[in-house]
Amino acid sequence: MRKQKNKSEWFVIIAFLILLIPGITFAEMVYFYGFEDYTGNVDTTSGYPFGEYNLDRWNNHKDRTEVLSNCNTWQAYEGDYFLYGNWYVIQDDCLQNTAGSPHLHLGENYAFGNNAGFNLKSSVPGNELYVRYKVRLGNEWKTNTNHMVKFLRTKWAGGGYADYYSNLVMYSGEGNYITTPGADESAWSGLFDLDDIGIDFSDGVWHDFACWLDISDLHNVNPGPLKIKVWVDNILIIEREVPVNVGYIIENRPIGFDRMMLLENFCGTTNDGPVTFAYDNLEIWDNIPDAITCSDYNNNQIECEANGCNYCDGTCQSESCSVTIRADVDQSSLVNTIDALLILRNSLNLSMTDTDWQESDTTGDVNCDGNSNSTDAMLIMRHSLGLSMVGTGWCE
Repeated sequence: MRKQKNKSEWFVIIAFLILLIPGITFAEMVYFYGFEDYTGNVDTTSGYPFGEYNLDRWNNHKDRTEVLSNCNTWQAYEGDYFLYGNWYVIQDDCLQNTAGSPHLHLGENYAFGNNAGFNLKSSVPGNELYVRYKVRLGNEWKTNTNHMVKFLRTKWAGGGYADYYSNLVMYSGEGNYITTPGADESAWSGLFDLDDIGIDFSDGVWHDFACWLDISDLHNVNPGPLKIKVWVDNILIIEREVPVNVGYIIENRPIGFDRMMLLENFCGTTNDGPVTFAYDNLEIWDNIPDAITCSDYNNNQIECEANGCNYCDGTCQSESCSVTIRADVDQSSLVNTIDALLILRNSLNLSMTDTDWQESDTTGDVNCDGNSNSTDAMLIMRHSLGLSMVGTGWCE
C-alpha cells in the first residue's frame, strides 16, 4: 500500500511550488543595526555601518556624531545606545566636539569605517530597496529656518549623488513637509504635509521612517520612472512615480543600488540654529516586508496607540484591552457603598441607564461565582467598613 504524505510534507511541497510562481517574492532583511555593540569608539565597534573614503570626512563624522546611552533628555529608542548629532556648527553638550554635517554614508567598501563590512550592492542585488529606521528630531526644528534634511538618498547608477542618478526623500522642519523630488524637479515636488495626518516630526519624540524604491523600469529601452513609497509612523504618505533624466539613463543603465546617505543637510544649506537628531534601529530589506502588525510595538506605547492599536499591560494589540471590573462597578477608583447600591439595582433587573454602571462580564462579581447579586453587594459593604475579608470568598 502506498504511503500517504503527512501534512508537513505537503506543506513543504506547496511552499516550493509557490516559490516557482512568477512574480511571487518574499522580502528579506539583509541588514539591521541598533548600536548595541558600541565599545566606546566607533573605530573598534565591529558592527558600525558608516564609513568614508576620505580620512578628513571620516574624522568629521566622528567629531560631529556621538553614540550615546543618554544625554539630557535624549535616550535610545530601545536598548542601551543610539546615535546623536547636531547639524549646526556649535558646541553641543552631548558631543565631544563641535557639531556639523554628520556624513552618515554606508553601503560601500570604504577605506575608513564600515567595520561591519556591509555592502549594499551585493546585499541587495535586485532593483527594489526598503529602508527603515527610527528618528527623533529636537523640537528646535519648529523655530529655526532653513531646516531641510535628506532623510534618505540612494545612488543607483555608478556615479555621484547628482539628481539624475540618485533619489531624494527630504524633510522640512520649518513646514513639517516630506518631499520626494526627481530629476529637474523643484525641491518641493511630491510634497506631503504631515500636519494633514496629525504627525509633528519635530516634536522631540521617536518616529518611524521608511522608504521603498523600485528602479526596475529604468532598465527599459525607453526608461520609465523610479517608483517610490514613503511611510511615517507606518502610515503610507507618498506613493508616486518620480521622473528621471532619460538621456543619462539610456547611456548608463543602472543595476541595483550602490550606496546611500542618511540624515544629511539639504544641498549645503547652513542652518541658523541648533538642529539636533537621534537615530536608531536601521533596517535594510530587499523588498517591502510583510505588513507591520500591532505586536511590533509591544515595547512602545506611544507608537502602539499612534498606529491605531491598543496598549494593554505591556502588549500592543489590535483588539480592545479586556477590562476586568468587579468591585469598582462605576470605575471611580473607589470601592464603597455606591458600588453596593448599583449591584443591588442591577440584581433587581432595573434599568442601569443614566447610572455609572460599567458593563462587563465580571462587573459586580466580587466573589467570582459567575453572578452579580445581593451577596456581592453585602461583601462590598463589609469591605467598605474595613472589616477582614478572609474566608468570605472576596476575590477582588
